[in-house]
Amino acid sequence: MADFFLRFDASADQKTWQERLEKDRAECQRKLLKSDLTQYGFSKSLADAVVRQCDMEDIRMEAMTHERIEKTTRFLAGAPLHLSGLCPMEKAMAMRGGVSLKEVNPETFESRLVKGLFFAGEMLDLTGPCGGYNIQFAFSSGRLAGLS
Repeated sequence: MADFFLRFDASADQKTWQERLEKDRAECQRKLLKSDLTQYGFSKSLADAVVRQCDMEDIRMEAMTHERIEKTTRFLAGAPLHLSGLCPMEKAMAMRGGVSLKEVNPETFESRLVKGLFFAGEMLDLTGPCGGYNIQFAFSSGRLAGLS
């Protein structure tokens, strides 16, 4: 159907990611790449998914060669996503995961980590029982975030 590119940090292009990772390689040599990504707002599960996609599981920063940094930063600056189709409504379901509620101001849904960034609906790690609760939360949180 369509191809999209996901940017994990809208303010960071490939050069910015490269500078970050090279700095971290020098300063945090024993740290795992997936742990390093959490300082940039990645949840543990998202960091795990990124390193898995880049074939960098269990790679420490000291082992991040120029080629590995290049591969990782290319993905972080624009992960390719391909939408191939939609499932019927009978298969629709609420998903778990997303931005931790601890990282969001509950009065505005603004990120506690990035000023001016707001979350709503299933972008947040919150699910309710079936029966319209999740869609109601999506609409209500979206409205509050929009007004804030």
